[in-house]
Amino acid sequence: MIKRLLSIVLAFILLLAAQQVLASEPAITGRIEGVELCPQFVCGVAVFIGRFNGNVDKRRANGGFFVSVNHDPLPDLGELAKITSGEWFLRANLHFFSGDVLNGTISNNGDNTFTIETVLRVTSGGSGEIRAKVHLDHTVVPFTVDGDLPQ
Repeated sequence: MIKRLLSIVLAFILLLAAQQVLASEPAITGRIEGVELCPQFVCGVAVFIGRFNGNVDKRRANGGFFVSVNHDPLPDLGELAKITSGEWFLRANLHFFSGDVLNGTISNNGDNTFTIETVLRVTSGGSGEIRAKVHLDHTVVPFTVDGDLPQ
């Protein structure tokens, strides 16, 4: 019985450790604001560019970002579209990071705005993953994006 209990505790500890590995190293958190340079139906990928204000390893950092993604057609109200692939780049002070867009969803808010939730894998400048939650506004031209990179 004790052996089984120890196995369960060990498995739980390993799961917690695995969850922590997913966070990016260094830790990248902050806010992004920008525009959609080109929608997917025009360019074959949706292209976004803008400013980054946040922290890298708890140190203040500012810079810019570029993201290109492929996604299913924009969803109707109450439905989701999948983000299928993409790449991203982030400059934060003198740090440069880049990687792949692993997956995500786009949900229709019903007012010509969308909520985007995605996972970004860090392949250069660090390791791990960054989660992003972004608001896409198609009510103004150019289309705008703003959101958070929580850790």
